[in-house]
Amino acid sequence: MRGRLSQVQCKRMGERYDIAIAGGGIVGCSILCALAKLAANPGAPIKRNCPVSDFRETSGGWELGTPNGGIEASQLVLAASFWTRELALKIGMDLPLFAVEHQALITNAIPELISREGDVPTIRESSAPCNIRQDGKSPLIGIYEREPKFRGADALRPMACP
Repeated sequence: MRGRLSQVQCKRMGERYDIAIAGGGIVGCSILCALAKLAANPGAPIKRNCPVSDFRETSGGWELGTPNGGIEASQLVLAASFWTRELALKIGMDLPLFAVEHQALITNAIPELISREGDVPTIRESSAPCNIRQDGKSPLIGIYEREPKFRGADALRPMACP
């Protein structure tokens, strides 16, 4: 599916697949968790705390290198946010994704968002450049530098899904 999803479509997907929706968009980590849940239902094993350090395509799928040894997989999902580009290059895909260093201001939860059902729309202003969106029950203001610092996988820090 290409293009942007409407808020109604996002809400329906979130309800059907237990995916978190924020500011009219889908929270990436919740997609990863939903994919894992969908894979586990028919019996696919889920290996937690087992980072993949390398992968290569084989005739039957994929071979994943981990600190605990190799793992064979029939499907591969690259879910590393903006660092997905560097991973995709390893298999010949050049995705137009770049991590950019930026600042964000997040407050404590506020009563207006606590009492509201759903999320407020995200506001993006490219001439500033900034965005304002909801993060949980708190407002978030994201500010980008005029001369941004692009980052590669060397700046990636491990993250845990909720």
